[in-house]
Amino acid sequence: MVNAYVPEIAVTKKTEVATPDTINELNKILSKTGKSVLYELYRTPRIQHKALAVNINTSPTSLSNLLTRIGTIDPPLLRVEQVGRSKYYSLTKIAEQYVASELIQKETYNINTFFSVPANDSLYDEARRILYQFQSLAGSEWLLILDDMLFNDMNTDEAKDELFTLYTQFINKMKQMYVQKESLSIHKIYDELSNSILIGRLENYLKNSLKDSHALIPLFDLEKQNPQTAIDLINYAFAEMKPQVFGKDDLSLFPDNDLPVSAEQYNAILRRLLLMVNEFADYHGAKLKVRKNWEESFYTSNITLSFIAEKCNIIFLVESRKFQQ
Repeated sequence: MVNAYVPEIAVTKKTEVATPDTINELNKILSKTGKSVLYELYRTPRIQHKALAVNINTSPTSLSNLLTRIGTIDPPLLRVEQVGRSKYYSLTKIAEQYVASELIQKETYNINTFFSVPANDSLYDEARRILYQFQSLAGSEWLLILDDMLFNDMNTDEAKDELFTLYTQFINKMKQMYVQKESLSIHKIYDELSNSILIGRLENYLKNSLKDSHALIPLFDLEKQNPQTAIDLINYAFAEMKPQVFGKDDLSLFPDNDLPVSAEQYNAILRRLLLMVNEFADYHGAKLKVRKNWEESFYTSNITLSFIAEKCNIIFLVESRKFQQ
């Protein structure tokens, strides 16, 4: 088997960000097969030559020739780690940013030159793609710019430019991961940031901005484990909160108060549900509108929120009739 020699790349801070000019140049010089290789290395970093050839359905010799051509590109796109007789291939930061920005984002691009892979639409990949776009647009000072945005707690009324749009999209993805307890994905993003001060500020920002969501997180977790138990707990809570509307039958769902969450968590859920009942009334029973607002506020869309909206709607209708009488 012939292995191409690709020199080890030492990436400095100046070459860690793929600028728009760099991306445009790479689009011009990379072939479709070259882009396919970069895409596979993005999906499977630190892969051996033989395994990479198998994954993209080509011969080791053809892959060697292709890697040699990619290895001549400036800025460098490949990292090669020699361990004994084996070589392991990965992407440089610039290459990762290029793939995230150009190959994953653009669904119209046919990346399947050699092979067929499903689109990766996980929250982590979306957050990383947006972060790379932010880095590319902000340039070498991206860390300071991101830190300043977090420190000043900017909102949509303060900025309308493309950089702020990316910042908002990134923060929203992080909030979704936080609410859904995607801790592994969150820490992978923290690894991308590689700055303890910025990570600490982002962590505090997420905690403070999601205080309202915390109360329902145990309910969202419960839905993942057993949707019916989550529904039963909602029924139980509304029966306790509004027995004049729902009766007391549902209080038998959990005999002896044997709840699937702690007493502290249940009380927090109960308080939040009461607020949601009031919010529903403030929207004058506009169920679709209030549910959309909740989905945006809680950074999730699930059965739980839809069912809570239905319960609030029943309360609104019953109490509206009483008021009319």
